[in-house]
Amino acid sequence: MTGLLIVVGAGAHGRGTLEILTARRAAGLDAPNVIGFVDDDPARHGTQVDGLPVFGPLQWLVERVHE
Repeated sequence: MTGLLIVVGAGAHGRGTLEILTARRAAGLDAPNVIGFVDDDPARHGTQVDGLPVFGPLQWLVERVHE
């Protein structure tokens, strides 16, 4: 499972997902490269979570799914 991934949700579960994937990559296991988050909380848009950008709401991702 290589490639790029945007995590849906920048709260505790999303950060936990990032932590698991980061640990897998650090251990030399296959994992996608997380490039950021989407989150429906407007207060998180344009911020960073664990050093990765929060691009916008889920709709932001839906509009770009074919890019």
